[in-house]
Parts: sequence; C-alpha cells; structure tokens
Amino acid sequence: MLAHVKIFLMEVSVKSLKCDSCGAGLQIQHNKDSITCEYCGTSMIIERPQPAAANTPVPSETPSPISGAETEAKNAELIEKHKAGRYEIAEIHTKAEQYTKALAIFKQLGEINYKDAQHRVSEIEPLALAMRKKRRKRFLIFVAIFVLGFAIYRIANPFIQRAIIEAGAEAREAGRERVALHSGIIMANRFGASTHVVGLLPDGAVATAGRNFDRQLNVEHWENIVAITTGNNRTVGLLADGTVVSTRGRLPEYEWYDIVMLSSGENHVVGLRADGTVIAYGQNDNGQLDVYSWQGIIAISAGQNHTVGLRADGTVVAAGKSESAMRHLAQWQDIIAIEAGRPGSTLALRADGMVVEMGASRQMTSREWRNIVMLSSAGFITVGLRADGTVVTRGLVENYRALDVRSWQNIVYVTAGRNIIIGLRADGTIVSAGVGERGQLDIGGWRLYAPSSTEANFQ
Repeated sequence: MLAHVKIFLMEVSVKSLKCDSCGAGLQIQHNKDSITCEYCGTSMIIERPQPAAANTPVPSETPSPISGAETEAKNAELIEKHKAGRYEIAEIHTKAEQYTKALAIFKQLGEINYKDAQHRVSEIEPLALAMRKKRRKRFLIFVAIFVLGFAIYRIANPFIQRAIIEAGAEAREAGRERVALHSGIIMANRFGASTHVVGLLPDGAVATAGRNFDRQLNVEHWENIVAITTGNNRTVGLLADGTVVSTRGRLPEYEWYDIVMLSSGENHVVGLRADGTVIAYGQNDNGQLDVYSWQGIIAISAGQNHTVGLRADGTVVAAGKSESAMRHLAQWQDIIAIEAGRPGSTLALRADGMVVEMGASRQMTSREWRNIVMLSSAGFITVGLRADGTVVTRGLVENYRALDVRSWQNIVYVTAGRNIIIGLRADGTIVSAGVGERGQLDIGGWRLYAPSSTEANFQ
C-alpha cells in the first residue's frame, strides 16, 4: 500500500529532502510535481510557488524568503494530518469488525513511526486472524453441506421419482374410477371444420393427430389426464383431481371442480359433477347451456347445438335447439347411455341393449343393432359396439361410401368423427375406417389406455 504525502515547497532552489516514511534521501527534479521513495514506496506530491504573470507589477519591496525550517514544519503538519486521516479510517474498519482492512492500515502507519499504530497492530492482529479462521470455517461448513446435500439428492432422487410416478398412477386410477360411464378415451372431432383426433395414453398424457390450425393439438405438456373430449377447434381434458384443462385456456376452477365426465358440442363444453349437477361453458345461441337446474344426472352428451342428460332413474332431460323434438325424450324409459349428435338428433341405449332415436321414439330394430353396449355418432354416421367386441355402423361418408368394420374384433371402445370411425382394442391398439385426408387417421402406432372389458364402460 502506498502513502501519498503532499509537500509544500517554497524554496525552488531546494534539490533534495528526506522521505517522511523511512528517512531516505530523495533527489528533487525541477520538472517533476511528485516524487516516489525507492525504498518504501511512499509517494509525495510537491507544491511549488506559481510564477508571477508577465503583466503583474513587481512590488516595490521584495518579501523575505521563507526559511527551510518553516518549510519542514509545514510538510510535517501535512504529513501528520494525512496519518490522522488514515488512523480514523482504520478505527472505522475496526468498529465495523473489518479487522483485516484495519490491520493493513495500522501496519502501514506503524512503519512510518506512528507509535500508537504499532500498539493497535498488536491488538487487531489476533482479531483479524480469528476473523479469517471464522470465514474459513464457514466456507468449509458450506462446502460440507453442499456435498452432503448433493450426495443425498443422488441417492434419494430415484426413490423420489419412483414415488412421484406411483402417486401419479394412483391418482389417475382413482380419477378413472370416478369418471362416469364411457367418458373419453379416444375422441375424433364430430362437428365444425376441425379434423383432429386425440387419444388418452396409459401414463395420463394425450396423443394427437390431424390439423392444428387453432392450437387444438397443443397438449404436449398435459399430464394426469383421465378423460378427453373434442369440439370445434378445441381439445378438453379432465384431470385426476376433477379439474379441467383446455387448449383454449384452463376453465375456472371455482366452477369446474369435482368433474367426473366431459362432453363437447360444436361450440360448447358440458361437465358433470360428482353430485349429479351439470355445468356448461361456451356458445349459448340455442340455449344449449341451460343445464344449471339439472339434478340427479349420471351421464351427459353435448350435441352440435343441444345438450342431453341422463338421470339416475333412466329418464332423459335436454336443453337446446328443437324443443318440440326434445319433448319426445321425456317418453324414454330404462335408458343407460345417451349420444347427442347433429341438430335434432339424439340416440339412446336401453337396458335391453336396443337403440332408440329421437323422433317418435323410433328404435333400430335390425338384428345387427342388438346387444349394444356403447354408441357414438357424428353427422350422419352412427357406430355401435356390441357386447361380443364387434362393431356395427350406419350411414355413409364422403362419396357415399360405407364403412366396412366387419373384420373388427375384440373392440372395447368406439368413437365416430367427421367421415371416420375409430375402434380401440383391449390391448390398447387402434383400428380405423373412413376418409382421413387431413392426417387424422395417422394413428396406427398408438397404444392407448384401454378399459379391462367392454362392460367396464357401464359399471
């Protein structure tokens, strides 16, 4: 550390002086404003009298020159002030327990014969040493804690990850037990311009295929999903905790809680709570959201612009377009499953395995449509799943082509979409038929969550 000392030099003829720190003789150069001691490194600034300006009148009497003794006294006074200032700074560091900084200053002051500083060095040095030891101890403790924590993390992390996976699996299983009837495992959009398919994977994630022009396939971060449904340009998922997430934003939890079943129409979503009440969200131009007064509901289905609910006593209630047609639903009895489709179209499955359709309570009397355990419809396509795992269809797709599903076997779940039908086998693999020009049938490699049996859909 260098000490800077200001020297007031009145006699310009002086050629040398002594260093205030070590007493060494120093040579002064007339063109230099500072000088540094070669032995102790003390730097001294030299002040010289300023020469008079050319136009300054010369006084009549020449002042007597200042003696060398006075110059030394002036220099000694400046040096003393400098040392006093450094001493004060060292005292401030001492009070702040910054002993290392204080010790460095006191040692320097002691080297320039500041006697009290030498005494302070003997007091401060043990404190500075103790402070250094304390800091070193803290650092070693920190390193030890870090190493121990890292070791514990490396050992415990596999067990923690396994526990998280097991807890997620248990939550999904509990959620699936809560899900009512045949809530969505694989769904193809049934209404609107969107052509996409989503499927529920065994780990609670969601697989997608088809067009993504409105972010309806942006589900890569979803997890712990137990049921899914699709609408026009949207995908909606039911989480194991009973809340709902959508590709158009999470539905408010203060309303969408304790949900056990979901269904989507063209522009609205309906949810069934565990207490048998129903909640809806979306477009209500035909009154399809007027479901808040419903009670005792065990299943729901959203059509293109209407909503249908199944009561525990096997009767049906509806809201939305074509109220006159809806009144026919009040005549239905012993219903165990419902499927709302295009405007004015609703299908229902009776306990005896027969299918009835809205409009004069007609039923599908063909032998093919017996022993049905699950229904799905989209547009003019209807697909039914028989108890033996085979499938029956009604309706035509584009270019008036029929859907050939005669070879399908061991099916446990079916869904219909725009010009397509999809079946889920018991091993989680997929079969499909129809027109998939938008990539919605690029699902052959999927292996989805599958219920243990066909009858599991209606426990």
